[in-house]
Amino acid sequence: MMVFENKTVLILSQQDWGTMFLSKHHYAVELGKMGNHVYYIEGPNSDMSLNKGEVKIFSTEHPNVYYVKHRLSFPLFVKFKLPAVYNFLITRHIKRLMSKLPHKVDAIISFDISNTLPLPAFGNCSKILIAADDSKDKASVEAAKGASAVLSIAKEYLVKYEGCGIQLYNLGHGVASYFINEKIDEIINAPLQIGLSGNFLRRDLDRDTMLQIFRENPEVEFNLWGSYDYANSNLASGNDADTLKFIDTLKQLTNVHLHGQVLPRVLAEELKKMDGFLICYDIDRDQSGGTNYHKVLEYLATGKVIVSNNITTYDTPDRLIEMPAERNNVNLPALFKDVVANIPKHNAAQEQQRRIAFAKDHSYISNLQKIASFL
Repeated sequence: MMVFENKTVLILSQQDWGTMFLSKHHYAVELGKMGNHVYYIEGPNSDMSLNKGEVKIFSTEHPNVYYVKHRLSFPLFVKFKLPAVYNFLITRHIKRLMSKLPHKVDAIISFDISNTLPLPAFGNCSKILIAADDSKDKASVEAAKGASAVLSIAKEYLVKYEGCGIQLYNLGHGVASYFINEKIDEIINAPLQIGLSGNFLRRDLDRDTMLQIFRENPEVEFNLWGSYDYANSNLASGNDADTLKFIDTLKQLTNVHLHGQVLPRVLAEELKKMDGFLICYDIDRDQSGGTNYHKVLEYLATGKVIVSNNITTYDTPDRLIEMPAERNNVNLPALFKDVVANIPKHNAAQEQQRRIAFAKDHSYISNLQKIASFL
């Protein structure tokens, strides 16, 4: 078992480093705080800000954490048209990238289920794959080659890896300690404040249901933290006419407040001011298939009630989340109204304590101890 202390760890991801954080960004920060040298390797640069084959390392505001931008010296379509040629070229590119790092690499934690940065190309070091998203592409299985284990955030994601002959483990999501609310109170805001966080440019949001809820509850104020401007987003986003129309509609609703992207610690403090939270994805289009979302733990950490589309991970008798039994959102607006009408019951101190206790059991530090056992 590896101990994460004074190690050099690479995080591989197809999401860039930026203001908006997903689990992979949080893991990088927590590893840095533990005294490791952490290099967050983005996907190949495509905006032409780098020269062909160039590798650049940037510092972050977090101790011991760096992010790495790099550009291929060959077109990415080679990956799909000439896979054998791509494997040769990407191995040479990754060798060059590794030569730019000031420390010998001890471990790699890959979130790259696209297999754009194949693990065997990184040479001899400990490697695992974390499937934080689901994918039907065969590349997601190929991405496990060279890993000692595949860990996932939902049990459903592991099925496709059962023939790989390596360890499989349902890790679940994690939460940063600063999201945990240590000051429970039963004060209710007037007007009621409901929070949503994430990428509002995503096409898999159930936009119609979300707008219905906003419009049917004019006495409630909805606070949205996250991307709504394509140009300033570091996450995958839609920039089509329907997406732009949706954002424009949100801007026109007087009880909806778009706060934009904020740093994770700022988000943590803002979430603690809310009376509750709303999650509203179209399960049929959702990239997670309604299995799990990392924001759930951040919401649970505040102690306040969550109303959500059905999420299989939390579809359990303990009812940590208020959600419809159906795998659709037909009854979600009515459920939201019912919860809002009974906020004191849902946010009673004992209910808040129960939610917070669950979040504490799933901290990033706790998850990293589990991850280390597979390296």
